[in-house]
Order: sequence, then structure tokens, then C-alpha cells
Amino acid sequence: MKVNLNSADRLPELIRDLAAASCFVRQLDETSCNVRLIGRRDAEAALVELSFFVAAWARARPGVEATVTR
Repeated sequence: MKVNLNSADRLPELIRDLAAASCFVRQLDETSCNVRLIGRRDAEAALVELSFFVAAWARARPGVEATVTR
């Protein structure tokens, strides 16, 4: 799954927080990263879980917008 941010300054923080939440994260460019939830076999459940995590993470940071795509 891919996460896109509107702020390159926040991507390192998001990568760190995702890694701490048991995700494998690889930065793709200045504003996006590829994310795999470790130990999750159900792709649909993983997408929902990641979407909730990223939405909550972004809401806690005024001005940050994030999207999750397959």
C-alpha cells in the first residue's frame, strides 16, 4: 500500500511511527512511502487498519493531509 503526504517535512516522522507500529516501510520519494503491515494476511483488513492509523496520525498534525492507496 502507498501513503502520500502533502508535506515532505513530515514523512520521516510518519515512517518512524509506522515502523514503531510493526509496519515495514520503504520511502518512495519526498512525499510518499510504501507500507506493508507485518503479519497481516488479509489485504482488505490491512488496508482498513492502515487507513485508520494514517488518518488519525494526520489529524493530530494540523495542515497535514494523507492518503492511502493500494
